[in-house]
Amino acid sequence: LEAVTQMLSYPSWEEDVAEVEQRYIEYRDISNQIKELKRKQRQHEGDRSHPITQALDALQPLTYPGWEQDVRAVELSQLASGRFWGSSENVWLNEIAAMRRKQEVHDGDRSDEQLQDLDSLIGRWLKGTRTASDPGAPPASEALDDDCLLEMPIEDLIAYVVGHSHCSLGCLGFTPGYSYPEKTIRTRYRRIALRLHPDRESHPLAQEAFVRVAAAYERLRDDF
Repeated sequence: LEAVTQMLSYPSWEEDVAEVEQRYIEYRDISNQIKELKRKQRQHEGDRSHPITQALDALQPLTYPGWEQDVRAVELSQLASGRFWGSSENVWLNEIAAMRRKQEVHDGDRSDEQLQDLDSLIGRWLKGTRTASDPGAPPASEALDDDCLLEMPIEDLIAYVVGHSHCSLGCLGFTPGYSYPEKTIRTRYRRIALRLHPDRESHPLAQEAFVRVAAAYERLRDDF
């Protein structure tokens, strides 16, 4: 370990070495950890030959919110929940696959069969749970009411927000082409944002939906 330490210069290597030393005290065997230190150093020096790094490079360019943190997490062989010393490559390949899906959702790609099934389910659910009480109100099948926002499963809400993010009103559950009071729009935004806020919701796509809702509200505010 001492010989390897002398060659390290990548960011946070001191923390990694301290963790390896602690593992030596507890378990003695640190052969996998030393290999990981060497791999990180090679990557820091520009080596992109590792299969995980190559898979990561193949994802570029990424543009979804938080992609920089995701890339750094994989490159430094760590996730938000902690390091995975000596873990299978499948762990990181699965993480990269999740990043690819995040980008597809961010780009509005709904071609996946399961996403299409989800979109169809949401459409049927909306049509079957509301009726228009006011003949002049927006069609019930095209808009969400406040009760719906509280009852809809978070997965469905995220899919709805992302799927309608091309339209500011639609993203907030309103019907495009109709006028709504500023207070109504502000209240609706706050309720959706509260459900999607990353500090409250752990769903992997909650942040993506939260960012899109915030952007939609900002665009509508410019028109107030």
